[in-house]
Order: sequence, then C-alpha cells, then structure tokens
Amino acid sequence: MDASDRGLCALWPARKEYLQLEFDADELQQIADFNGLTSDEFSINIRELMSAVFAAIVWASQWSQSGQVEQAHTRFWIDNTSAVAWANRRSSRNLFAQMLLRLIGFLEVRYNFYSSAAHIPGAENVMADVGSRVWQSEEMARSFADMSFAWSQEWGIRARQFAASSVRCVGFTRTPPVTTQVPTQGTRFCCVVSEDLQIRSSSSSQSPPRFSEKFFF
Repeated sequence: MDASDRGLCALWPARKEYLQLEFDADELQQIADFNGLTSDEFSINIRELMSAVFAAIVWASQWSQSGQVEQAHTRFWIDNTSAVAWANRRSSRNLFAQMLLRLIGFLEVRYNFYSSAAHIPGAENVMADVGSRVWQSEEMARSFADMSFAWSQEWGIRARQFAASSVRCVGFTRTPPVTTQVPTQGTRFCCVVSEDLQIRSSSSSQSPPRFSEKFFF
C-alpha cells in the first residue's frame, strides 16, 4: 500500500485486487498546507496509515475467521517507517493517527482478525506507489493500467461507501478529539460506525450516540 499527494492505493496480491482513493479539494489543500509547513494535520505519515485503514474498512470482512478459535493475521506492508511503528505500537502522539489506530482496533474486534505492519522498501513498492499517483499524469495512469492488467478494482458495496466524498465523513480531513465527548469547535463531522459498519454522518451540532453503543470517532 502507498500514499502520495494525490491519493491512496492498497493492493491484495493474493487475490489480485486493488483499491484507489483520490483526495478531494479540501484534502489537497491540507496537503498543500503541510508541504508549505503551515500545518501538520495531513502529513505523509498520516496518509500512509490511512491506506492501511482504508484497506481494512473495505476488506476486513474477508480477512475474518468468524467462529474460529484462531484469529486470522493480516500484515500491512508500508514503505513509511513512522506509519509502520504506529501500526505496531497501536499508539501515536498524533491525535489523528491515534484515531485511525482506534478504527483499526475496532475492525479487528468486529471481524475477528489481528494485524501487524512491516516495512517494504520504496523501490519494491512500485505498483502501489504508481497506483496512488495515477491522477498526476496520463503516463502514470497508463503505467498502472499495465501493472494491474488481470487485476480487479474492488468497488463493492463497502468500497462505494468509502469513496472520496464519504471518507471525509470518517474523519480523514479533520482531527477530532480522541474522546467519547461531543465534537468540539473545529470538528466538521461526527461519524458513527454501527455494528454492520454502515456509515452515517451528522453535523457537529448533534450529539452522537454513546460510545458503548456505537464507535464514535
């Protein structure tokens, strides 16, 4: 999996499936702010971790071994050492990263699997890298089309629920407080994940359900 200034890409080589997500205008502005050193909210470390979260959201139900004593193990291969460390420690001083880690933890419990991360050198992560940049140029798009020949793009019901416009509601464009309280000023969305992982967003003026009932982030 990989991330760039334009989007995300995650691969499932065993099944020859891939996911891609293009950042929207708001997210691109946050990336520009980070590159201009005026904000660290949407750093490359965060985006790399997001690629793992996005893969888990879409594929977790297929990684699970419901009813089995032994949990399935999923490994995220990421070429960013900070994202790898965060994923393995399940902890980060960055509140946004911590929120993403909590979401991975929720999915693990919900679908009965556990995950770990390992570093893959950038030179060996070519397909995911190009896949995260297809929006940069026609050349990148053609290169990825050649690499992904005979692969299938996963755009099932779960992937559609988390298309670019929906991912914003998951909190990827804001840093909500890692608490069970109602979002504070500056939080644009409150998003609730029910047990079947159906997503709905609400304005910050509305109170979310209790944390014990549904996962709030």
